[in-house]
Amino acid sequence: MYASQSYWRFPARRLLAGILLLGGLVSGCSEHIANSPKPGMIDLMPPVTAPGQPPSTGIQTMAFARNGLERQAIILQADAKVPLRPMLIPAHATLAFALAMPFDLGDGAMARVYFRSREGEFLLMEHRLDPARKREDRQWFEVSLDLENYAGKQGEIVLQASADTGDSTGDWIGWGDVQICTR
Repeated sequence: MYASQSYWRFPARRLLAGILLLGGLVSGCSEHIANSPKPGMIDLMPPVTAPGQPPSTGIQTMAFARNGLERQAIILQADAKVPLRPMLIPAHATLAFALAMPFDLGDGAMARVYFRSREGEFLLMEHRLDPARKREDRQWFEVSLDLENYAGKQGEIVLQASADTGDSTGDWIGWGDVQICTR
């Protein structure tokens, strides 16, 4: 996690709704989550978008490589927002994912992650990426967000990509290996 660096801020449609894949193991996760075949994790990655099928909603899944590491990712084009499957957030949960832009194009974009429930929508993280201008943004950023404040609450994780400069050309953001695990 890069929380100590100044560019990370951690304040406290149904396209993919209903998709919850179970499997895999996140290192450091050892507690069991109910209905999960593997201890301590819920994999939130949807199935891969069929090759050659352009997304009509600005959302797709695909694999891409950054800093020599290929990952399967949920890709959002600028100004797309998608909730993942509604769920009860377990105690001691962490949302873990890798964040990157698949192309060195455009003028950068803002990635945001929210928790949305009946009480409202709460910003968990925002991070601006601009790999066309900043070499340090040409990599996967490993992110771990503490969900303890939302334990026991029914809600959904929401991913958003925004073209914060008004030009959305090339402004795609990928969330790789999206998972919730318990400590």
